[in-house]
Amino acid sequence: MSCSESFGLRPFFAGQTYQFDITDFTEPDGTPLDFTGRSYVLTFKRNLDLSDVQATGANGFQVRVVATADDNTARKVSFRVDAAMTAPLSGDYYADVIEITPGLTPIVTPVIPLQVVRVTVSATRAIA
Repeated sequence: MSCSESFGLRPFFAGQTYQFDITDFTEPDGTPLDFTGRSYVLTFKRNLDLSDVQATGANGFQVRVVATADDNTARKVSFRVDAAMTAPLSGDYYADVIEITPGLTPIVTPVIPLQVVRVTVSATRAIA
């Protein structure tokens, strides 16, 4: 499977809401992939020693999306990260996206490899 991330895991300001999209899901031969029912998890965490479960508050966050038939038709999966989730963040975070294919033994596949993303405290938050 291949895909492209239209969001590029770009830096952002703490306390803002962001939507991240992953698009162009295809099989190795280039045919469209039916990803309905698969789960996608976007994880941000302060350091690599933290488990994904510990990625909360200032240590990070996780957003899980289960792809629907409408997502499959639109050829994208969207992650919405609410302002409340980004508000406590500041500094560099390790981020990635995994895909979980359902089944008797779920298959976990990296979709977007681990990257470092900078989260900046806005000037108005720093003054407050």
